[in-house]
Amino acid sequence: MVQGLVAAIRKDVSVLTLLAEVLCLLDMLVNSFSHTISINPADRYTRPEFTDKGPLEIDSGRHPILESIHNDFIPNNIFLSEASNMAIVMGPNMSGKSTYLQQFCLIVILAQIGC
Repeated sequence: MVQGLVAAIRKDVSVLTLLAEVLCLLDMLVNSFSHTISINPADRYTRPEFTDKGPLEIDSGRHPILESIHNDFIPNNIFLSEASNMAIVMGPNMSGKSTYLQQFCLIVILAQIGC
């Protein structure tokens, strides 16, 4: 019985390892966000409003980790809907394209887990 369980786990160990890494990153993100909230005024953050068919709209979104490092971080907006469901992000090298996209991904993940 135990050998069968070990054999089943051994078969999926790479998936379990990846899952553990993702959970560790998520834990780090939530703890970092909690730290940011504790040292910055709470009125700068709001809870999301979820709708069944509404657009994704982030107004004055800020990168929750980078903002705790750089005081001059500039807030960004994004609006995606059924009529306009993609955004083209363009700019020169080192202009913040990746940071912009990561910011919105982090905001969406934090919203989905209740932060």
